[in-house]
Amino acid sequence: MMTEETKSFLITRVLLSESDVLPASAEKVLQQIRREKPDNPVIYMSSGTSSIIAGSEKTAVAIKAYIDENGLAADLLRLAVPDLQTSNLLSVCIFPVRINCFSGT
Repeated sequence: MMTEETKSFLITRVLLSESDVLPASAEKVLQQIRREKPDNPVIYMSSGTSSIIAGSEKTAVAIKAYIDENGLAADLLRLAVPDLQTSNLLSVCIFPVRINCFSGT
């Protein structure tokens, strides 16, 4: 969910910008919003019909519990993404150091 701070940034620093080129500081924030360069690991979990049938709901609950129990700074995002579904993936993990892991059926 987008915070008020993020909305304010996007409106004042991006949409109302009179320049065609954004300052480096604004670009850095946009990279974090787009999750191109995350500060914390991001786990994208498919929540489409085929993934739910394959067990993604139980997997997501287990991942969230593990993150919470171990006090980890990681984000779990539930998405209905066609690319994840067509490749039979339940989850994709993106780490700040560019290590990716994939989990499939």
